[in-house]
Amino acid sequence: MKIVTDDKIPHISRLFTDCDEIIYLPGEKITRADLIDADILLTRTVTRVDQALLENTAIRFVGTATTGIDHIDTVYLDKKNITLATAAGANAEAVAEYIACCVTALKKNKFLENKKVVGIIGCGRIGRLVAKLFETLGFQVFCYDPLLKEKLPLHFISFEKLILTCDIISIHTPLTKTGSHPTFNLINEAALKKIKPGAILFNTARGDIIDESALLNIKNIILCLDVWKNEPHISLELLHNVTIGTPHIAGYSAQAKYRATEMIYNAAAEFFAWGKKYLQTDKEKNCAENFLSHYNPLAHTTQFQNAFQHCKTNDDIAKIFIDERKNYSLRN
Repeated sequence: MKIVTDDKIPHISRLFTDCDEIIYLPGEKITRADLIDADILLTRTVTRVDQALLENTAIRFVGTATTGIDHIDTVYLDKKNITLATAAGANAEAVAEYIACCVTALKKNKFLENKKVVGIIGCGRIGRLVAKLFETLGFQVFCYDPLLKEKLPLHFISFEKLILTCDIISIHTPLTKTGSHPTFNLINEAALKKIKPGAILFNTARGDIIDESALLNIKNIILCLDVWKNEPHISLELLHNVTIGTPHIAGYSAQAKYRATEMIYNAAAEFFAWGKKYLQTDKEKNCAENFLSHYNPLAHTTQFQNAFQHCKTNDDIAKIFIDERKNYSLRN
């Protein structure tokens, strides 16, 4: 049995011991030719998994070490009876810790003065953890999630009221373009104009949830963005308008990576009738101050912005973005 895996997914050889061959490739360089005789593809968001990649290959199982699946053509996989496994929820604690680092850094630099009310958009695993974090820090927390409002004991309010009244807004919803509540460009020009002057806007979900062209015209919001439209071809103009800007790494921590690999392995183990396995890791429960001593998002923002100084083309921007996603201080 043969696996082709993104070379940034850790611990593959420790877990996938039932496989005869493991091929490690940069995710952005995986092609159909690499998959012709492969049974399993393991990937991240940098690989577009669709008919062009999988047609006439032997792939039977796709595992993505991510929560989101907007890089995967699930309709095509269903049509071809290819099993998909995700790591939904594996990075929830890591994203909450990233937000904790950001909040601590912003507080140290006087950005949180007179800010008491938080709005959470999207109340899945990550959104609920972030809501709990802010409540622990003494904020009043309101939530918006039309798909979960009848199922969870949270303080839900309308989208309109949330953007009008909250001092801090944090986005944790999947990117969707269909259905009764699509989130593509949910934060559009009209919504941006209603957000309170001086409010803080976090986005650790997907770049396309915010209308970036409209965002460029808004100068009175404190922007903290980890995700970007058209990654890796991001807007440098927007990057230089943010207070915190990082290269889609909010969900990256050692623990999150362990959990993601473990989850996709165990899904494969169930599919191929292998034995399940679990990685042994140590996790120290640290306070936000201790997180900040290991990872400072403001310092990372400066590093990230400076990395693009000599870019001349969109291809240069894409290369730097991809490189920056690989070079960062890994949180525990």
